[in-house]
Amino acid sequence: MYENIERIKAPTREVFLDEYVRKQKPVIITNLFEGQPISRLSSLEIARKELGDMPVVVQEGHEEYFTRMLSMLISKDFTFSDIGKNQSTVNGYLEMVAKDPDSRLVCAEVPRSMIQKVEAGYTIPEYCQPDPGEPDEYMSMLWLGNTGNFTHMHFDADYKNIFQYQLWGEKRVVLVPPTSSRKILPMRNNSALSPEGLSQEENDNFVRYVGGYQAVVRTGETLFMPALMWHYFEYMDTSMALTMRFRRNRYLRFLADNFHTDYRLQHIAWKLANERGVDEQGRKAFARLEAEFLKPMDNPVEKANHLQQVVNDIYASFCTDGLKGDLSRPFLEEIRGAIRSMDVLAGSLYSDERPTA
Repeated sequence: MYENIERIKAPTREVFLDEYVRKQKPVIITNLFEGQPISRLSSLEIARKELGDMPVVVQEGHEEYFTRMLSMLISKDFTFSDIGKNQSTVNGYLEMVAKDPDSRLVCAEVPRSMIQKVEAGYTIPEYCQPDPGEPDEYMSMLWLGNTGNFTHMHFDADYKNIFQYQLWGEKRVVLVPPTSSRKILPMRNNSALSPEGLSQEENDNFVRYVGGYQAVVRTGETLFMPALMWHYFEYMDTSMALTMRFRRNRYLRFLADNFHTDYRLQHIAWKLANERGVDEQGRKAFARLEAEFLKPMDNPVEKANHLQQVVNDIYASFCTDGLKGDLSRPFLEEIRGAIRSMDVLAGSLYSDERPTA
């Protein structure tokens, strides 16, 4: 398998920020939690014993939710429904997938409030700590999935940096930078393409085509994913991971908190992610987005459509480091617009004219 994500021992905070966060470069840290209690939760057998009664949220994958959204668009039945979720325990989930190995249910986004046994076993990495004057935006979640499960290609709409620590088991990861978004047919923060159906050779070629990254993340390793990167995970065996989300600069915080999700805005934000590297063109682009957001509009959908035109205009002149053409068929833009309207109405986006701090 073609692997091109560097593996390193934990560097100093400043080296990590300079060489990986600010350069938007993924990396695998091999010893982030070495010697801490969490590192002892290193096998399925230990997890059953130590975490078996810990509550988890069992849910359908985002693929099923996205399919439902498209069905609603086609039928024009705009009855909004969220991802189906049920509460169980670690052992309850493991017993379920033992009976149904082909299940695509997964324990996803299990919040800190439910996973005290894991949270008590580690110290939050210093890399995640804010600089003076920055808000502390750290949050963590637990993920548990069975062999053969997938997390389909998507990017996270909160625009935070991500660590994923593999407690036990192995996952294959594919990462794609926003400069290649047009190559993977983006729809909101999901991709219409996802590589789980490919042979190994085809998958390696896909990673090279999109200028992406690929590796197997193993027990005890921590993957760093820069904010805004597309990511796909394949559960090579039943495994558990802890996701740590941290740090956004003022540009990313404003855009994530106030704008609807769109791959062109993703690319704009990608170019603003290293605040030290933002040039005059970047500052002008952000100032225009901020000013247009503050303009009053008659209704939320009108505002969303107006802001999309602004984003499109800025994207065309500012984001010239991506695919020059567009692989999407024209009808996909109609679908994107319909999904945007659904997002705005379902989430009450743009109903309050005051920007989020």
